[in-house]
Amino acid sequence: RKEYDRKRSQKGTSRRRSSREWGSPGADRWGYGFGNQESQGQARQEGPFRQTAAEDPQPHDPNAPTRGFDLQFMVDVEFATVALGGTVPYSYEKYVRCENCDGSGEYEEKTCKECQGKRQVVHETHLDVKIPPGVADQYVLRLQNEGGEGINGGPSGDLFLKICTMPHPIFKRKKSDIYAEIPISPKLAEKGGKLNVQTLDAVKTIAVEECTLTGEELRIPGNGAAISWGKKRGDLIIKFLIIDS
Repeated sequence: RKEYDRKRSQKGTSRRRSSREWGSPGADRWGYGFGNQESQGQARQEGPFRQTAAEDPQPHDPNAPTRGFDLQFMVDVEFATVALGGTVPYSYEKYVRCENCDGSGEYEEKTCKECQGKRQVVHETHLDVKIPPGVADQYVLRLQNEGGEGINGGPSGDLFLKICTMPHPIFKRKKSDIYAEIPISPKLAEKGGKLNVQTLDAVKTIAVEECTLTGEELRIPGNGAAISWGKKRGDLIIKFLIIDS
């Protein structure tokens, strides 16, 4: 402990407690994952985000083209996918033309048994939804013509997906910056050394300085979330926590 205090006093008090640049390749590894990819793309019909009919205040000819339903859902998306962008497999149900009666509502001059004369049936649809890089939590995507099919040749409605970011066990996000708390041993804190850490999309080797204290931060530029749907990224800010093994 005396040696540790001596080294600290020699380093002085001018060293910044944050925003240090990350270091060079090296040794020990400490990693973590991003959860189960299969948990993505789960639809939730909640609150105002539910199936709604297209607005049409005026009565019209039942045989005239009619626009299909707009569909609105909440969808859970993994933390890293929201931060960096990606593709999410997504399944949902919508109304489509009844193939049994070809959308007429009648089959052999009788009411169609498949659609009960409604001309449409519920069909499960599968999409690969593109998540733009760096979108904010609760952002709403609009997918044109992916809602319910129209009637009598009318246009399809739209699909609205409200993105709900799934929590991450390590990372937190503030705008385009990502924050993480990483435990290190007392020995590494005292002597310094190399440490491998998992970022959003890669493993980085950082240099832990001698006499690092709990709460000190290290900034890794360009390893945060995407900025404004672009290729530039924010930073990853690591906070060290000294933990006895």
